[in-house]
Amino acid sequence: MAAVPLVIREEVPAYLTEPTPAPVLAGDTNLDLVGHVFDWQAALGACNADKAAIRAAAAVSYTHLTLPTKA
Repeated sequence: MAAVPLVIREEVPAYLTEPTPAPVLAGDTNLDLVGHVFDWQAALGACNADKAAIRAAAAVSYTHLTLPTKA
């Protein structure tokens, strides 16, 4: 009897593919602008964390099973 591989793939969790909202500039001073830059850096960090989590999920989402077949 020959073996047939069966690949089971799980979906990426939906929260990892949701959009990251763009920060809104609140204020009109240079200090407000500096804070806005930090908000953008945090948003970029969240996007990169989501991508890293998707890569990690993809790396472990495949389970290989070998099923017997009839000869």
